Amino acid sequence: MVESEIADRIAARRAELDELEVQLVRQLDQVRAERDELAVAERVWKRMAEQLVAEQNAASPAAVQVVGRAVLLVPHRTARRRRGRAAAGLPADPGDRAGRRRTGGGQAGRQAAGDRQNLHGPSHQ
Repeated sequence: MVESEIADRIAARRAELDELEVQLVRQLDQVRAERDELAVAERVWKRMAEQLVAEQNAASPAAVQVVGRAVLLVPHRTARRRRGRAAAGLPADPGDRAGRRRTGGGQAGRQAAGDRQNLHGPSHQ
């Protein structure tokens, strides 16, 4: 009788441990999933922080020392900015008067625009 009682206790404890093992495996899976989510969130946060720093650096002019005085550097025009001017119908070089004539700017362009809008104000030539 003592042996069967000990065997029953061992079997009961083994069943409790098996149930606990299932619960711990479930918890471990949840912890691993949350860690993966945190790793993704951390990568996104770092990428956004890097972009923000890059944008702030691009937006703020750089100051340098010239002959002992602090001066701000003027950024060079980039190809993207020039394309933006061309897309807006503006010449790449603001001094390009022939480009303005080609795009309809100047007095003739203003007169034509006024004619299209039925505005017949004084014409300055």
